[in-house]
Amino acid sequence: MATSLLFGAGDLGTQIGFDLARAGDDVVALRRHADRVSEPLTGVSCDLGAGVDAVRAALEPLTKRGGWARGPQRVVVCLTPDARDEVAYRATFVEATGTALAAIAALGWAPERALFVSSTAVCASGGLVDENTPPAPQTPTARVLAEAEQLFSQRFPRRRGASSCARAASTGRVANGSSTG
Repeated sequence: MATSLLFGAGDLGTQIGFDLARAGDDVVALRRHADRVSEPLTGVSCDLGAGVDAVRAALEPLTKRGGWARGPQRVVVCLTPDARDEVAYRATFVEATGTALAAIAALGWAPERALFVSSTAVCASGGLVDENTPPAPQTPTARVLAEAEQLFSQRFPRRRGASSCARAASTGRVANGSSTG
């Protein structure tokens, strides 16, 4: 059984988790309130704003879970900001993503696949957006997302199945490896 870890389990993150669970994965979702995580996902309460040590402490018990000794095989970062402004985007997408990545590294985990769910606003093409569309953020929040994508790609270099300018329709396929993007 494959193992997947979701950082964020809002509407989209939960849907990705359900897709992975349907494919047979054991899915754990970090969310501020684990009681809001629906079965078959397993919720873990954790606020990424609490810092690396707190996130690491929340994740460490997973190593005792069957199949998780070396950490998850897949990681999905699918966060939702508290507000639609530059400050909230930076706190969520840059700082919280950085915390998640640092906690993964501190635990020595090396997932086989990783996905950062972003927005087509990073590409600002006005047309069809795919994995080959270059970033061209036009708004302050889109520039923050582009910065977060860059941060994520430093830890998980872009390769088959990892894309910036992600779209909701393809996130499950990318996370489970069936995408050719």
